[in-house]
Amino acid sequence: SSRNETHVLMDKLDKKDEEIEKFSTSNRSLSDKLDNLFEHNLNLKSQLLTLLDPQQATQKADTSHLEEEYVPKVLLIGTSNTKGIKEDKVTNAVKIHKSIQYTIDEATTYITQYEEQPNLVILHILTNDLKKYEPTTCVDKLMHLVHLIGQKWTQSKCLISLATPRADDINHHTNENIELSPCYGCRTHKHAIRRKHHDDTTISDDKYHLNDKGTSILANNLKHAIHSTLNITIQRNRSRSRSRNTNSRQVGRGRGRGRGLMGPAPHK
Repeated sequence: SSRNETHVLMDKLDKKDEEIEKFSTSNRSLSDKLDNLFEHNLNLKSQLLTLLDPQQATQKADTSHLEEEYVPKVLLIGTSNTKGIKEDKVTNAVKIHKSIQYTIDEATTYITQYEEQPNLVILHILTNDLKKYEPTTCVDKLMHLVHLIGQKWTQSKCLISLATPRADDINHHTNENIELSPCYGCRTHKHAIRRKHHDDTTISDDKYHLNDKGTSILANNLKHAIHSTLNITIQRNRSRSRSRNTNSRQVGRGRGRGRGLMGPAPHK
């Protein structure tokens, strides 16, 4: 009898050991799962923190991109006298794209092929044509181009900068008497060169091209014309923009008379 009881107890003990082993195994499995869940959770948090900074940077970049889209665009088409103008230094208020075209015909071809619509088109292209054509012919060709601009970009404005002063031949600067009529399909802001005598301090030795001083004055006048045409206030508290790395004294001496390089055309 006692042996039977011993066997019974041994069997019970073995079963309990098996149960304990099962529970221990199950507990280890659950502990492993719990550890894995904790580790997975930490990884997710780390990934989330990593993603937050790029998203914020992207949002800032998107905002900056939107702000850049609102900067007015200016297309400056000019002869060799505009080569010295550093378009990125004229004014920070607009984005200027400059293209050197020596004649009205070249400018017309360029405008026809140019795709991006500007807020303002500046034409400084009369100088060379005045050597070849009569002033009235130049005006007709220029007006044809202005009409083309108005038809292609109905919302764009047009700024006409007449030929700069020169001393080589009086017949080549008769354009100071030209008056342009209002242009169909294109709002115009008329600017002409008005002077009684040429200023030798603004012209190079060839009596034709502008020197550094003349280029600086032309760029400054273009700046004021751009702000006026697009109704943008010039911030007086900012340092004055310079289009060329010229000597400050040289520019300073030319400011008073220099404004004669470009001023409002007389109204009819």
